[in-house]
Amino acid sequence: MNVLARLDRLPWSSHQRRVVGTLALCFAFELADINTFAYAAPAVRDHLGISVRALSFITSAGARWVPDAADQDPVQPSPGVRPLETG
Repeated sequence: MNVLARLDRLPWSSHQRRVVGTLALCFAFELADINTFAYAAPAVRDHLGISVRALSFITSAGARWVPDAADQDPVQPSPGVRPLETG
């Protein structure tokens, strides 16, 4: 008996179905987020008058500017991160 064939014949448990369903839901929300921003990015860029490079920096650096829950002070950017240039 082959181990892989045995694993293929085993039924899925409710826990496995729940994990796969949760991952699928997370993936769907991530795709919706990406598609929504891809639709809105040109208007944001035109409204703020910034370059595509600056807009990509803002979106990729979002997690660094979230306030820390412990002290409610803004989290400092990583060392070596230059200030945003809008010109």
